[in-house]
Amino acid sequence: MEHKLTCIICPNGCELVYDDRKDKVSGNLCPRGEMFAKQEILDPHRMVTALVKTKFSSTPVVSVRLNQKIKKKDIAKVMKAIDEMIINKKMKMGEVIIKDVADLKGIDVILTKDVE
Repeated sequence: MEHKLTCIICPNGCELVYDDRKDKVSGNLCPRGEMFAKQEILDPHRMVTALVKTKFSSTPVVSVRLNQKIKKKDIAKVMKAIDEMIINKKMKMGEVIIKDVADLKGIDVILTKDVE
């Protein structure tokens, strides 16, 4: 089966075709396109960013991100854990607010802004 996708690694935006029967990528102008296509089709990962509620009226929500990419299939359970979180104390940017989120070892949710 052929999978068509657009490479997002560089500004070229190559139109890639991945043939899973041959494990071959075509349409890429550089080797990074081949790596991107195989990763995206065989084992897609995403970086997750979100907003978390706080109890402070001056900062009702604060932005967070994960410390690394996760498998695309795990996004829903990570977002559920983030959505259930409410920050009720002052914290600094970079602090971990959920360690091993959704039981994913080594995947932490960290603040990207101070909560004051």
